[in-house]
Amino acid sequence: MSSPLGSPGAAAWRLEAEAVVADIAPHVAFAAPSSLPGDSSGTYLNITTLEGRQMTVRVSAGGFSICGDGHDSCGGTSEGDTPLSSQGGGGADGKVYETPYALLNDVSPAYTAAFSRALVDRLGQLAENGSDDEEREEERGKEQNDGGERSGEVKDGGMNSAKEDGLTNMNSSETT
Repeated sequence: MSSPLGSPGAAAWRLEAEAVVADIAPHVAFAAPSSLPGDSSGTYLNITTLEGRQMTVRVSAGGFSICGDGHDSCGGTSEGDTPLSSQGGGGADGKVYETPYALLNDVSPAYTAAFSRALVDRLGQLAENGSDDEEREEERGKEQNDGGERSGEVKDGGMNSAKEDGLTNMNSSETT
């Protein structure tokens, strides 16, 4: 059975779920694709926040929504739930989020704090590496300046003579 044109199939949704899990895993207690059956309109994720809240999240073209409390549950039942394609828009709480990050920011202050800490740590690493890069550039500049002072006349003289020759040649071609 093929999926409608422009609609990803169940396998594509499963890949999407795995990518989301990889992104959020460092900032939650648990994240994995659900064992609930997905279809061409979406799939499910199991998430446990750092606060210990378990939930099943519906992933679809409409966004991300909490469809059940607990893992592998949607609408108060567990495996064998109604397929995604026959469900309405929002989840159990009626909210649909554009990204898993927005969903987690709304339901888990610990996620927000963990994500923020990771971001600050990464920016600190980049700043340290940037400082190292700036120091290396300064050292390179000093080395080049030291070398330039020894052979500055040749470099500057060569550049200036080439420019002057070019101008002379251009001027002489205009007069002929």
